[in-house]
This record gives sequence, C-alpha cells and structure tokens, in this order.
Amino acid sequence: MTAIVPPAGLAREIRTLQQEFADRYGTAAALKPPVHITFSPPEHLDPSGAEEYQHQLTEVCKEAKPFEVRLSGFDCFLKNRVMFIAVAPCEPLMKLEQTFCSIKNSKESRPYHPHITIGYRNMLPEVFERAVEDYKSRTFSASFMVDALYVWKHEGGMWKTVGRVDFEKS
Repeated sequence: MTAIVPPAGLAREIRTLQQEFADRYGTAAALKPPVHITFSPPEHLDPSGAEEYQHQLTEVCKEAKPFEVRLSGFDCFLKNRVMFIAVAPCEPLMKLEQTFCSIKNSKESRPYHPHITIGYRNMLPEVFERAVEDYKSRTFSASFMVDALYVWKHEGGMWKTVGRVDFEKS
C-alpha cells in the first residue's frame, strides 16, 4: 500500500477521533493502521513486482511538487458503512494518482476518493445510521503539506514503512 501520512501532531489528533469512534460505536478496525490517506491500495506483489512498483512510484514522484491537502468535515460511504474525514478536492493529488495508475496500468475500477477513515467494519446498520446522524453536524478542519509518499507492507499483523518516496524539491 502507498499512503500519505499527516504530520505527527495532526495524526495524534485524528487517532483520538478514531479512538472516540471505536469506543462509542464498538468498532476498532480503524485503529490498526497508522493514520493515513490511501494513495494506492494494498497489492500482493512478488519481489520483482515490488521492485517495479517502487520504480514506478519513484518516477511519478520525480515530477511531483509538494502540495497542500485540506481536511474538511466528516462524510461516509453508506454502502460499506465507513465513516471518514473528508479530503477537500485537491487537483495535484488527483493528477498524481491518475499518473501513477496509468504508469502501472492499474485495473482499479473504483474512482479515487481520498479520505482518512475513522470507523468501519462490523457495524450493524442501525449503529452506523446513528453514527452518521451523530457526525453530520460535527466539524473538522486541518491542512498539511504533502512532500512524499510512504510505501507500507503488511507484516506480522501490522503495517510497516518499507519506503519513502520524496517529491521534487522546488
């Protein structure tokens, strides 16, 4: 998986929101990975595939310039019962993701919808409906600069950083 990682202080603030959601609605799945915005979903790659993936990501990031990501409020995916912090429209992020998908010939059929998950999985529909109602009037706002992407590997039940790909510095 490739991820965008917010700065430590903001990540701690979001982790607190994830913990609050877990305590309130009985679902702690969002607490397992580090706080992040998924850039590219997990893939099962053999060593040569992982090397090619890293090369493709590096090529894309060579052309990328740092950009600001704004987090703005809460939203949800109703079908999958996922509550998240919304990422405001961000053209540089969308272009970067499109370029990467075209280089790696991604067969991903879902549109890219960047967000930071605060709660998901194993929620009864009525519990999720209550969460949606509770969060529709809540606010959240933050922003941070993105100047790198992090490559993670799932090992031993945890996501571990195995690489960081920096953008071109201006």
